[in-house]
Amino acid sequence: MDTNDTYSSYHSMTGQITEALNEMSKICTELHLDESGAALMASRKKLQSHTFAVGILGEFKRGKSTVINALLGTEVMPADILPCSATMNRVSYDLQPHVQLHMIDGGTQEISVDQLAQYVTKLDDSCSARAENIEEAVVFYPCRFCQNGVDIVDTPGLNDDERMNRITEEIVPKLDAVIMVLVPDNPFSMSEAEFVRNKLMCSDIGRLIFLVNKIDTVRKKDRQRVVDSIREKVIKSVLDKTAQVYGEDSEQFKAVKSKLADIRIFPISAQNALDGRLDGDEAMVKESGMTTFEDALSHMLTEERGVLELSAPLGQLYRCGDDAKKSALVLIQALDTDEETFMKTQRETLEHSQKVRENMKAEQRRLQQSAKKLNLTMASRAADTYAELEEAALQIVDNIHLADPKAPMSEQVKQSLIDSAMEQIEAMSKEKLSFFCERICADVNEVIGKEAVQVSNFVTQAQIEMKKPQQLMSADQNTTMIVDTAGLALDVVTDFMGIYGLGGLISGYRAAGVKGALVGGTAGLAANLLAANLLVGVLAAPALPVVVISCAVGTVVSKLVCNTLFGKSKNIKELAALKESISAQVKENYTKMRGEKSLEKWIEATISEQFDSLCTAMEQECEQAIQEANRTVSQVKIDLARSKAEKEAARTNYYKLISAVDQLFAAIDPLRLKLEACMTRC
Repeated sequence: MDTNDTYSSYHSMTGQITEALNEMSKICTELHLDESGAALMASRKKLQSHTFAVGILGEFKRGKSTVINALLGTEVMPADILPCSATMNRVSYDLQPHVQLHMIDGGTQEISVDQLAQYVTKLDDSCSARAENIEEAVVFYPCRFCQNGVDIVDTPGLNDDERMNRITEEIVPKLDAVIMVLVPDNPFSMSEAEFVRNKLMCSDIGRLIFLVNKIDTVRKKDRQRVVDSIREKVIKSVLDKTAQVYGEDSEQFKAVKSKLADIRIFPISAQNALDGRLDGDEAMVKESGMTTFEDALSHMLTEERGVLELSAPLGQLYRCGDDAKKSALVLIQALDTDEETFMKTQRETLEHSQKVRENMKAEQRRLQQSAKKLNLTMASRAADTYAELEEAALQIVDNIHLADPKAPMSEQVKQSLIDSAMEQIEAMSKEKLSFFCERICADVNEVIGKEAVQVSNFVTQAQIEMKKPQQLMSADQNTTMIVDTAGLALDVVTDFMGIYGLGGLISGYRAAGVKGALVGGTAGLAANLLAANLLVGVLAAPALPVVVISCAVGTVVSKLVCNTLFGKSKNIKELAALKESISAQVKENYTKMRGEKSLEKWIEATISEQFDSLCTAMEQECEQAIQEANRTVSQVKIDLARSKAEKEAARTNYYKLISAVDQLFAAIDPLRLKLEACMTRC
């Protein structure tokens, strides 16, 4: 399918769901289901405001800017034979081309597209000076690829200076899709492999596309061999890391290995694609490989990533619609109830509210105890990690040697030895802390995922509990039962459960809410969380805690570099004495790390954040059920005081609202079926 057609289809579905959310919110509000109405409007706002962020990553001079220009169909992003990108550059859609500069001090500045290179490059000293003050440049352009909420993010080179690396690392967790640009003459270099292994976590591989740019520099008969070679390197690199972090027998290893079987690698010539579009030569564009890549990216953003973006609010629409119909039916039947039955219903509603709140507090206390137990278990691993880091650092120091043992140890030689040791210690620390933090995240999420399922079952029971008193006024005792009426195919989702396990449930829980977003009811909830995990957890996995790693590494490295170590060493003539001095400093710094409990504090904060989120969401859901039950009883009281004519008018209106829900369901059902098909293909 053409890229434009695919995005038009996605855009159309977004519009349909947005309008349906708005209409359902009005129905809920009329039935005094205020919390449901507010939740629907929040989903509507989120759906309307969301954009897909596609990041272009790679070492400098891989042709990243040219790739973006080829997508735009014109030369907008600065490109040069020397590394030139000095800021984060983002392309967003607008009919009128212009650039908005977001300054580091919080200000903004408007410039023309033609002036862009003067502000975002480091081609000369004046350009570099201006770029130092810019946080991000947003290029607004009528790009067909961006016209349905897609932002294209141009990043500095991975192996550029420290500021550029920091910017690149901070933006990656916010991207929906990552395009890594490689070249045939140095395919999947050490820095690229390092970035994929340690910055794009193993579970993120599903949102990654590799482009082998400048494929036109390779003879046609050799191109497939180049692509196959890169594929093998990527797979080996990712699997090696996965095995180190999780173990080869883990479910995570099996899941990653399965996804790697479908890894996306496309050979292209971005320059030929750009030239072809500038010249109107579609044959040249097609031969460049660009259209094949664009189709794959379009599929990722709409049918893979987009299925959750649309399914979450759609599922909420069905759930709230079911609640609205049930509430309307209760109100209809309550019009014929007697005073005694109503008073009993009112009294029992209050009693059930107190019971739900008491049970909720008990469940929160259980979660707090679970969090404390988990924190003790996870924190105990930090001691071993400190010891492992210190041992490895001392081993690096012990391996220091002179290139020429007979040459005198000048100050320059000493500094060179220290610098070399520091580089090795920093690289080692980042690698080991990366594995430590990711493993902790995986194990914590495993527990949180199970807790999310348990909490979801608790909330479902709380909802049922709050509807029980209303059965007294209902002739049909099945009116208030929680049932599934819509959702994505459960058999498909169950297959995903086997692949991804409970470990990533928290990601789906955060996206979909504790009740779930795709299907209702207890069984559907667990499936829904897993479906959300498939697309949110895998395509937008949380970033590795770089701050913790940097802090821990900095504690070791900065003191060695910034302290008076070099000054103290001026009179040290023997290598052994230098090693002893460095080793003493290493031990001192790791002792300080232990004392400051850097890793333990991060573990505690990580666990606390997730459990607090779970407790808060549970409380919100339970309170919503309580408030809506109380409002229904209040409305019944109002209706019972009406005249006979007014009661009949109210009855007619309630039936109209039920009919309105059914009409909305009928209108949106084809879209639900389409999303089911999309999930099956994904």
